[in-house]
Amino acid sequence: MIRLIVVRHGYTVTNATRRYTGQLDAPLTAEGEAQAQRLAAYLATHEKIDAIYASDLSRALNTAAPTSAHFGLEITPMPELREIDVGEWTGMPFEEVDRGYKAHPQLLEDITYPYPGGESFYDLFVRTEKALQKIVAENEGRTVMIVTHAGGVRCISCMAAGDSYTMARKHPAIANTAMDIYHYENGKLTQVAHEVKEHLEAKK
Repeated sequence: MIRLIVVRHGYTVTNATRRYTGQLDAPLTAEGEAQAQRLAAYLATHEKIDAIYASDLSRALNTAAPTSAHFGLEITPMPELREIDVGEWTGMPFEEVDRGYKAHPQLLEDITYPYPGGESFYDLFVRTEKALQKIVAENEGRTVMIVTHAGGVRCISCMAAGDSYTMARKHPAIANTAMDIYHYENGKLTQVAHEVKEHLEAKK
C-alpha cells in the first residue's frame, strides 16, 4: 500500500489579491510561509514521510521545503503537477475573469474547452493522472507527500471517487496547505481523509 498526502500550496500574493494565478509563479505571502512551517511541524508529529513530489512552481516547492528539511528529503519537482494554464486570464482579477466567461460560455459547459490561450480542465486532468501514475509506480509501501494546486487537488479527488473526468471541476478544492489523504493499493485509489487542517486551526 502507498499512503499519499496531497497538499494544496500555501497562501500566495494572488490568493490575497483575488486574481487567477494559473501557471504564474506567484510567491507565498508571509502567511503562506507560516502555513508551510505549521504543516511541517504537524507532519513531523503525525507522519513518517518517505518521499516528496511537488509542482515545479515556487509556491509549491516553498510549501514543501520545511517538510523536506525536517525529514532530510529531496523534493522531486514535477511540471505535470502544475496548476491549469489559464492563458490570457493569468493574473487577472476574479471579477474581470467572471465577465470573460460570458464571452466563452463553453468553459462552464465543456471540460475539454480551453481557456483562451491556455489549457482545458481535461488537459489538467490527463497530466495530473500521468503524474500520479508515475508517483505510485516509484513508491510501493511508502508514505508520499504531493504538493500541488487547487485544480490538481480536484482531479485527484475525482479519480479516487471513480467519477468521469467530466466531473473533475465539480470536486471541492481545499484550503491552502490543507491535506487530502489517500491509500493506493492493488490499483485502487481511496480517499481516507478530506481537508485535514488541524495545523491551520492551531494557535499561531
